[in-house]
Amino acid sequence: MRRWSFSFIVFVGCLTVGLNLFQMTRSTGLLSPFPKGMPYCTVANNAEAFHNTEIRVRAQVFFHNSGMYVYEDCDDVEALMSSVSFGSQDFADLNSIETVAVANTYTRPMTATALIEGTFDAHASPGCWTPKFRIQATKIELLSPVTEYRTDSGGDGLRKKH
Repeated sequence: MRRWSFSFIVFVGCLTVGLNLFQMTRSTGLLSPFPKGMPYCTVANNAEAFHNTEIRVRAQVFFHNSGMYVYEDCDDVEALMSSVSFGSQDFADLNSIETVAVANTYTRPMTATALIEGTFDAHASPGCWTPKFRIQATKIELLSPVTEYRTDSGGDGLRKKH
């Protein structure tokens, strides 16, 4: 009987330590399959599954005088674009992104790769000609320099093939 009691206590202790380690790694993102953010297309193509959840995506962002947008070429038919809001503004907190501090003066789209954390809204679109989704960002980290966006045809549109 003592042998079973000792084995049971060791089992419960190992289980407790294992669950605590698992919880710590999940909360810090150490063992996340996407530690630097999941691809935006994963979220956009599975929008209902991510609706009203906290996400961390790595994506190409576009800055223009009308706002900040995420767009990747995820679908052959649909433009699965997201608008990005930060705080009470429709645009990112310009003080935290030094290069975009003059965003409202952009006459041509600017682009960069960014890591965006926030709440994903799959039902944000009010209709046609607007971004389909919305990300209420809590953190935006630029991973590349902001550069002027040019399409293959040299125009200033955001869409690549839609």
